[in-house]
Amino acid sequence: MSERNHMAALSKGFKLQEYRIEAVLGHGGFGITYLAWDTHLNQWVAIKEYLPNDLAVRQGNSVFAKTAADQEGFKWGLERFLDEARTLARFRHPNIVRTYRFFEENGTAYMVMEYEKGRSLASILKSSKEPLDEEFLSKLLLPLVDGLREVHSAGYLHRDIKPGNIFIREDSSTPVLLDFGAARYAMSQKSRNITSIMTPGYAPFEQYQTGGNQGPWTDIYALGAVMYRAVSGQVPPEATARSNALLRKLPDPMTPAVEVGWGRYSRRFLEAVDRALMVLEGDRPQSVEEWRAMILGIPYEKEGGESTVNGSRWSKKEQVKGKSPGFRRKWKKRLTVCLVLALLAAAGWGGYTYYWVPAGEKNSSRQQEPPGPPRILESLPTRVKHVLSGHEKLVFSVAFSPDGSRLASGSMDETIRLWDPRSGREIRTLQGEKTGVNWISSVDFSPSEALLASASFDESQNVKLWSTESGKVVRTLRKHRRGVNAVAFSPDGKHLATGSDDRTVQFWDVARVVLLSTLRGHKEEVTCLAFSPDGRIIASGGQDRSIILWEADSGNEIGRLEGHEDKITALDFSSDGRLLASSSLDKTVRVWDLSEDLSESRSLYALEHQGPVNAVRFAPRQKILISATSVIGFWDTEKQELLYQLSRHKQDVFALDFSPDGRLLASAGFDKDIIVWAPPSDKKPSSGEAAPEKRSPTE
Repeated sequence: MSERNHMAALSKGFKLQEYRIEAVLGHGGFGITYLAWDTHLNQWVAIKEYLPNDLAVRQGNSVFAKTAADQEGFKWGLERFLDEARTLARFRHPNIVRTYRFFEENGTAYMVMEYEKGRSLASILKSSKEPLDEEFLSKLLLPLVDGLREVHSAGYLHRDIKPGNIFIREDSSTPVLLDFGAARYAMSQKSRNITSIMTPGYAPFEQYQTGGNQGPWTDIYALGAVMYRAVSGQVPPEATARSNALLRKLPDPMTPAVEVGWGRYSRRFLEAVDRALMVLEGDRPQSVEEWRAMILGIPYEKEGGESTVNGSRWSKKEQVKGKSPGFRRKWKKRLTVCLVLALLAAAGWGGYTYYWVPAGEKNSSRQQEPPGPPRILESLPTRVKHVLSGHEKLVFSVAFSPDGSRLASGSMDETIRLWDPRSGREIRTLQGEKTGVNWISSVDFSPSEALLASASFDESQNVKLWSTESGKVVRTLRKHRRGVNAVAFSPDGKHLATGSDDRTVQFWDVARVVLLSTLRGHKEEVTCLAFSPDGRIIASGGQDRSIILWEADSGNEIGRLEGHEDKITALDFSSDGRLLASSSLDKTVRVWDLSEDLSESRSLYALEHQGPVNAVRFAPRQKILISATSVIGFWDTEKQELLYQLSRHKQDVFALDFSPDGRLLASAGFDKDIIVWAPPSDKKPSSGEAAPEKRSPTE
C-alpha cells in the first residue's frame, strides 16, 4: 500500500529521527502504520503513528487536535498510546510482535516495531480453497496460546485477536500476534467520539458492555473463533445474536465445531474450540493453561478459592461450571440490561487493555517431587528454607552478594528488593522514578558489595549503579539506544558489561564511569551475559540464537558458538572456566567445551527439556548443573542425566542463583515469590528465622 492511499500520511522519504519513511502499511481510525528503514541498524521496521482521525489532523508534518474541545481527549489518548508502547516493549516472546522503542515527535507519538515478512492468516484463509488441516492449525494455535500465557501472566489482555492480526512468518511459517491496542480500548471507553473497538464474530459478549467482566477467557473466545473460521469457513455469528438466543431460550445460531468439522478434525480439537466459544464467560476455560490442556487432551487441575480480576470478585468454581440456576438468573438480568446497548455498538479497530490476571494456576504437566534427593545432592540446596513475598509482579532476576549475606531481586513492579537470605527478612527496597516501564530485567553485585548494578527498560534505556549502603543511585549509564537486558560485573569489580536490545555489548570502567568499548556482532537483541572466572572472557547470548565470546581487554570477538535453534536465555561458566552452559527457548541446555582454542569451541552435549529453558547455573565446585523451566532440574554433568526436580513454584521460573558457597539457591519467576533453598541437612530455621510458608505437598 503506498502513501497515496492515505492523505494524512507522512511522505515517502521523510526522516523521522533515524528512520526513513518508505510506505504506508496500514491505517485506521486511530493511526497509521508505516514501513521504514532504520538508517542506524540497516533494517526494516514498522512504525505506528498516533493519529486518531476523530480528534486530530495533520498540518505539515505535525499533528494537532482538531478543536480546543478535542485537545483533552487527544492528549489523554496520547498518554494511553505511550502506556501501550511501554507495555509491549517488555514482551520478549517469539509469537508476540516485538516493540523496539517509542518516542514523541511532531506533536504526537510513534512506536517502532519489528517488521515481519509473511502473510496474515486472513489472507491464507481467503485464498485457501480447502479448510486448513488440524496439523497446520495446531502448529499455529499452540504457539499463540503460549504467547498469550506470557501476556496474561504479565497482567494484560490482547482484546482483538482475529485472522488479520495473526501473521505467518515467511521464513519459518511460525505465527506472530500483532496489533495490540490498549490506547484504542481506553479511548473508546472515555470518549463517545471514538469508535468502539471490537470485531464482530471474534469479540465475546462481555466486550460489548462498558465494564464487562473481561479476563483471559475473553482472548480465549477470540482465538477459538479464529479456529472456528478455519474449520468451518465461516466467521461465528456475532456474540450479541448468540446472547439474544440464549436469553430467549432459542437455539444457538452457531453450529458447533464438532458438527461442522466432524470427520476432518479430531473430536478433542473440535470440543476445545466449542468450549472456547461458550457464550457465558464462566463456561469457557478460565486460563490459557486450562484451554491448552483441553487442546492436548491432558489432565488439568484447577485451584479452588476466590480471586479478584480488575476489581470484580469471581468464584472459580462458579465461573468454570456456570450452570447453577442462580448464576443463570444473574446472567439473564445482565443480558437483558446490556443487550440493547450492545447491539448499538459499532465494530472497530483492534483492542487491548491493562488488566490484572491472578497468577497461580497449577501446571498440570509438572512432575511431583520424589520423596527426597539422591545422595549425590545431599549437600546441595533442595529444601525450602524461605518463601520471600513482597514483589507485586513477576521477578526477572536474582543475585547473591559475594559473601552470601544479601540477596537482590529485580521485578516488573519497578523495584529491587534486598533480602537477608538467612533470616528471610527484607532489608531494603530500591526504587527509582515510577515510569510504568522501569522494569528491572537484571541485577548484579560488585565484588566489593558496595554497588549493585541494575538493567531496565525505561525511556532512557539506562543502567543504574546503586549504593547498597544508602539505597540511592550513585551513577546512571546512558549509552544504549534501546532497552537493557543484562548487566554483569567483572570478577575484579573494575569493569561492567551491559547487553541491550540495540544488539550491542558495552564494556565500562566502573571507577571512572567511562565507556571503554562497544562490542558489535549480534544480529538481534543481546539477552544475557557472563564473565569467565578469570575475567578474561565475556560471553554474550542473543535473540539471534548465537553465543559470542569476547576478549575483555581488547573487545575482539574470539569465538562464536552456534547450535541453539531459538533465543538464548542465560549463560554460566563452570568454576574452573573450562565449560560454558547456555539455556534456550529451544527446550535445551547446551554445555560447551572452552578448554582449547576458543575459535573452535564445540558443544559437548545438549540436555533436552519438556519446555523452554529460562535459566541455567553450575553448582559451585560441583559437577552439577541446574536449569529452570516450570520446574528446577538438577543434572549430573558427567553422566548427562536428570537427578532430581523441584516443583514448588506455581509458574515458570525465570531466575536462578547460587550463594558463593553453594549452600543456598534462590529461584524466582512468574509467581512473584522468591524461594530460598537450603540443603536437606539444614532441617530447622536458626534463631530469628521464619519457617517457610506451608503449601500442599503437590505444589
